[in-house]
Amino acid sequence: MKLGKYFLVFKNFWQVQLEYRFNTLIHFIIAMISMIGVFYLWSTVFGERAELMGYSKEQIVTYYLIVVYLFAAIFPWIPIAEEIREGRLSVYMTKPISYIAHTYWMNLSKTIFRMLIGLPILILIFIIFREHLFFVTDPIAYLTLIITALGAVNILFLFAVLLALIEFWVKFSESITMVTDIVASLFTGTWIPIVFLPLYIQNIASFLPFKYTGYFIIESFLGRLNMEQLFIGIGIQLLWTFVLLAIVKIVWIRGLKRYEAYGA
Repeated sequence: MKLGKYFLVFKNFWQVQLEYRFNTLIHFIIAMISMIGVFYLWSTVFGERAELMGYSKEQIVTYYLIVVYLFAAIFPWIPIAEEIREGRLSVYMTKPISYIAHTYWMNLSKTIFRMLIGLPILILIFIIFREHLFFVTDPIAYLTLIITALGAVNILFLFAVLLALIEFWVKFSESITMVTDIVASLFTGTWIPIVFLPLYIQNIASFLPFKYTGYFIIESFLGRLNMEQLFIGIGIQLLWTFVLLAIVKIVWIRGLKRYEAYGA
């Protein structure tokens, strides 16, 4: 019965997304257009090389295509900071529902909706540019992609919530979030595959959650990881999910005390 409340939240927000489906479609089209520049950039970088750092040109272009698709879909939408700042958080305090869980199911609804809207565009690009892309034929790889992408959704959501909760102490925390997003983009591998970065940055990335929300997902999908590396990576995703969840709960409880005192 309790879970039914959140399914209702999911369903209601899905209806909202349907009203803005054209905007979502345009969002994906614009994101995919950026792939034209990526293709020509890496064509120049590769030159006559057959591979670079273990990647073929087809693999590296496919890497960026999947990264663009995933992050256009799974990048979290978190209104918490605004609701704390504007006092709208108080409305949820009287409802028999967890505010964090409510926000999670809203975000999950938007993520899945975006994935479904963007999927036909992704397939179309693969068909048109099939000679320049790396095709994955193993069905297990697609199952792995779904599992690891869900892990990434959870990590990115919890991290975004944690940043948003700073608003309990620091008003207009967007500047902190912007800086953090830039740092996170480096370690997720969205700018460049982590293997191309200096070794010390690769080592730092291995101890942070961001690598497992981007680079790890694509590497596993492209078949560049063995089963041991895959299971270790999924285990690390789960570990970071529980760690971030515990931190979020602690910060949430302390933040609410400050919020209530401020409201009083």
